[in-house]
Amino acid sequence: MPRFAQLSAGVEGVVFFDARCLLCWRIQKLLTAWGNKQALQFVPLQQFEAWQAEFEVLKPVTADELRQGIRVFVVQKNHLLIGVPAVAFCLRHCKFPFSIVGFLLAMPLFQPILVPLYQWVANNRYRFLPPLSEAEEAKFYEALNAENVMLCTEERCHTTLSK
Repeated sequence: MPRFAQLSAGVEGVVFFDARCLLCWRIQKLLTAWGNKQALQFVPLQQFEAWQAEFEVLKPVTADELRQGIRVFVVQKNHLLIGVPAVAFCLRHCKFPFSIVGFLLAMPLFQPILVPLYQWVANNRYRFLPPLSEAEEAKFYEALNAENVMLCTEERCHTTLSK
């Protein structure tokens, strides 16, 4: 297993998302297409335990908390963002105009509306799109692994995806 602590300096956030959730998977694909490929690294929640062993800030997160929505580990600050702040962080690292949306989502003015809305979507995500079958999940892991290999160089290959 690679040492996750040896992430490249270019990676600003590690995005943990539910790889069994088709809605989450599609959002990950959009963020990958819109975003700065060097800034965000996507990791399935199903691999969170390996990361949890490496980083102290991740150790208090329980399995139930983890399933409640997107988590972003901000590498340089050794900080964990949850829910709306995590989404805002991801969007701020995307191309214009999505980066503007990220800055707007981070504003405290919108939090009273966005936080309950986000939590409702996160809690009901399998209602919108059914969970992936085992075959679809295996195909997804292959695709995600291929994307990560393309982003890696000898000096900067910071994750290995395997079931």
